Amino acid sequence: MRKLFLLLIIILLPLAAFASRVSEDSVYTLGLYGFIENDMSYDTRESYAIAQELFYIMPKDRRFDAKGNDLNEVTRGRFLSLTARIGLTFESPIYKGNVRFGGKIEGDFTASNVAHLQVRHANAYVDWIRTYGNDGGKMHHRLMAGQAFHPMTDNMLPDMVSINTGAPFAPYSRTPQIRYNFLLPQLKVTAAALWKFQFASPTITAESNAYSKMHEVPELLLGIEYSKSHIKAGVQGSWMTIRPRTEVEVDNKTYKVDGEHCDSWTAQAYLTAFNRHWNFKIESMYGENVAHHLMVSGYAVTGGDEYKYEYSPLRMSNTWAEISYKTTNLKHNAMFAIFGGYMKNFGTARNAISSEHVYSKWVNNIDQMFRTSAIVFYMFNDLKVGLEYEYTGVYYGDLRSDCRVDNTHLVGNHRASLVILYNFNHKWNFGKK
Repeated sequence: MRKLFLLLIIILLPLAAFASRVSEDSVYTLGLYGFIENDMSYDTRESYAIAQELFYIMPKDRRFDAKGNDLNEVTRGRFLSLTARIGLTFESPIYKGNVRFGGKIEGDFTASNVAHLQVRHANAYVDWIRTYGNDGGKMHHRLMAGQAFHPMTDNMLPDMVSINTGAPFAPYSRTPQIRYNFLLPQLKVTAAALWKFQFASPTITAESNAYSKMHEVPELLLGIEYSKSHIKAGVQGSWMTIRPRTEVEVDNKTYKVDGEHCDSWTAQAYLTAFNRHWNFKIESMYGENVAHHLMVSGYAVTGGDEYKYEYSPLRMSNTWAEISYKTTNLKHNAMFAIFGGYMKNFGTARNAISSEHVYSKWVNNIDQMFRTSAIVFYMFNDLKVGLEYEYTGVYYGDLRSDCRVDNTHLVGNHRASLVILYNFNHKWNFGKK
């Protein structure tokens, strides 16, 4: 990682020296944005969720007491006002050669037992534009380094009331990265190297951030996106490898583990079509070990011995779609949306040596899962009130040796959410001294 950042500095230094010449536009821009949010939610079942259960994932499986009563079939309600976000953006003037520098830092005062500030985004970038051809066409380049949304997250997000933005059907991840974008009028190419940090694969070791220190190489991603008028479509693919262990204890003795790795591939396609009032979005992902996107996935030990395991990633497909309608009045507006999501487990390419050697995010005995949601927003200037009903159904069952699931039964949860949110977004321009 140190070598990559050194390479980045070497690339940026000539640009910085070039940009330090006479400024064409001596205006600096500072932006302040964020929101203050109040959340209410009601569930009919115990569920997997984070951020004081505001970031919803899925209902838990049946758990029976001595009389055969399902202990997880309980209603729960909550009201929290600990979700607030604040962000700062900065842009330099445009320098000779059409070069601009900028940065962004964003944090949340998140819902927890004690309110604390969590850094979401912290990155810096350089933009530069070049002219090509006799007709004066423009090529826009951007090189960014720092923590930001994973490219498979920020290409397209559903318009949800819930802060989970469609997870675990829509990928959700923020990660340290180096990302390069090449933009033409109707085409964008993305190449990125990404490291795990807050969102990571399941671990064999006790450390939750073990993979942030055990990377040999980062996740590598390449994507292409086409956009024109009222349509946007794109595809992305990534390759990732992890080292689940670096040491093992056998007979009260510790041994170094060399050469263990679990490789995985992920492919994603998305499309959105829209006009002034309507917006249709659809996205599908087929991936291996995609738990770092807050999806139900992971890997299994499929061979070797206790000194050196062999691994096979869990294979999952996740698809979501949404259609929405919004009004376009000057002050009072409304938006209506319907969301649907579906997940299917395709198991592993090789059999696991035992069920205890399957490492998955949340649980490992899900065959398929679905969600339907109805959403309505009312907006008055910067004030937004949202109401959402969703039903999430999970087919739990018996785990097979190939990590598929048999003898399934349906477990579902009804969830109602109400959000009252105040947005703010301001920008100031400053002249160069």
